[in-house]
Amino acid sequence: MNDVVQMISTIGFPCVCCIFLAWYVKYSIDKYTTMIANLNAEHRTDLTRMSEQHSKEIAELNNNHKEETESLKDAINNNTLALQKLCDRLEKECE
Repeated sequence: MNDVVQMISTIGFPCVCCIFLAWYVKYSIDKYTTMIANLNAEHRTDLTRMSEQHSKEIAELNNNHKEETESLKDAINNNTLALQKLCDRLEKECE
């Protein structure tokens, strides 16, 4: 405390206030910068995890779609064969 009183009497109250405020601004900015860096790291980790999860979900959807498409293809082929057999039978009956 004596150091502060001695500084005020030596260089004046406004100068001591400016020095203190400069220190406070630097302290606040450093603290804010650290906080932002930590939040960015957490955010980056969350984005990476979500991206990996999204990729897995897309792969699963693609596999499901492929299976559905194959089953539809089989059904269409079976229907085509059945229609062809009906057409052949109708042609025999019309002859």
